[in-house]
Amino acid sequence: HRPIGANLGHQLHFDTDEALLDQQKQVTHPLVSSVLYLTGGGDQDSTTAGSTIVFHQDPHSKEYAKSAYISRPMDNSYMIFPGNLLHGVLPCCCENDRIGDDSESDGRYRLTFMVGFWTRCVPDHIKKRPLYSACGVLPPKTRRHTWVSEIAKNLEEMKMDA
Repeated sequence: HRPIGANLGHQLHFDTDEALLDQQKQVTHPLVSSVLYLTGGGDQDSTTAGSTIVFHQDPHSKEYAKSAYISRPMDNSYMIFPGNLLHGVLPCCCENDRIGDDSESDGRYRLTFMVGFWTRCVPDHIKKRPLYSACGVLPPKTRRHTWVSEIAKNLEEMKMDA
């Protein structure tokens, strides 16, 4: 998350399986990519957080995109789009917010949760899984962190069903 007013955007990119690209030089994409805007949008007329832009361009396009979708973030809103399309976050234009000074702001942050929906289990192809990465390993199971045990149990059940 970033303080509202300090959103410099996020570079244009294609969602892809980085491990498969690195190991086998195959470019694959999720079937669908999604963004859940938890906070940071305010109301419909807000310009405090960067909009998501999705171009009508995939890695095999012969020309640059001639059109794009723009999704303005609104609190508790959700967007989905084809996972092979070029996308990113536009910088915000917040002239009234001073970066690094919360004294005159409401202290809110732009918080999003992004998920790519794949037709296969992406972590199965990863040889090295650092803890802090998109497909990182789960932290150790402890009595205090019961959520780790629950996720591990569900993952094992999914593998048995496959």
